[in-house]
Amino acid sequence: MNTAYTAPPEVARFAQRGLIIGVVSLVWVLLGVLSDGTQFFHSYLIGYLFWTGVAVGSLALLMLQHLTGGGWGLVIRRPLEAATRTLPLMLLLFIPILLGARQIYPWTNHEEMARNPVLVEKTAKYLNQPFFTLRAAAIFGIWLLTSGPANRIDPLTNKLRRGCACSAARAWCCLFLR
Repeated sequence: MNTAYTAPPEVARFAQRGLIIGVVSLVWVLLGVLSDGTQFFHSYLIGYLFWTGVAVGSLALLMLQHLTGGGWGLVIRRPLEAATRTLPLMLLLFIPILLGARQIYPWTNHEEMARNPVLVEKTAKYLNQPFFTLRAAAIFGIWLLTSGPANRIDPLTNKLRRGCACSAARAWCCLFLR
């Protein structure tokens, strides 16, 4: 039996239109960076936080559904899994925030922070670019570590295959939802 799927020709037309829209949007973004970089990075941060919040919130709901079980999450499980699969993309899209940190965060301006001795101490220990990058890497590592198994463990499949009610999913999600 042949299980290969061939998309209709209309799909190629949508892909071509999507590429054109993407290229025009990219040019528009580059013009925004060149015209007012500070405003661009502030706007980018807001959009980035919104979409990262959707992905991380979906991860929390997915793990909660694995942990509690029940039929309430069966309908939303696949969209939640799809949303959590955008976390690697969010990691990649975090790079402009690292590059534009001087324009986004006041604590990266050492001259301004030097006016207040309390801020000098905080920026030396906690609010600095290397430690900010390290914290972000650790947080993304935790999110990616939890999203992989939460997507691979399907309680329905586990129940059918092993006769158990998704104990692996519950144990994994319980570890990270504490």
